[in-house]
Amino acid sequence: MKNRVTDKAIYLTAVAMAIAWVFAATLLGILHTNLAVRILIGMVPVAVLVYQVWLCFRYTLGQDEVQKRIILEGLSIAFMIALPVIFFVGFLMEAGVSLPFRFIDAGYFLEVMLVIGYTIAWRHYQ
Repeated sequence: MKNRVTDKAIYLTAVAMAIAWVFAATLLGILHTNLAVRILIGMVPVAVLVYQVWLCFRYTLGQDEVQKRIILEGLSIAFMIALPVIFFVGFLMEAGVSLPFRFIDAGYFLEVMLVIGYTIAWRHYQ
């Protein structure tokens, strides 16, 4: 039997991603060490994110055609919402507007948009 990826594994990886993100951001804020160590710390959440994307891709391959369509539609909805908002926030910051968050925090927004996009697509096919 083929080793299938479950949605539970993707959710657990998302939690690990959030923990790695907070951990790396905290360490980068308090540690004042050389550049190589800071880059390695910053790479930890990126590695977890790449693993999460790989799990999502494998999960999608194991689904039937309707579920694949729901996942793809959810991704497109999330992309249509997130990209203009991230561009807008980036240009606001470039213009000098002080916001209560940093541009890197857009990653949280992307994760939320993926959940919202998937929910909209899933309800469409119910």
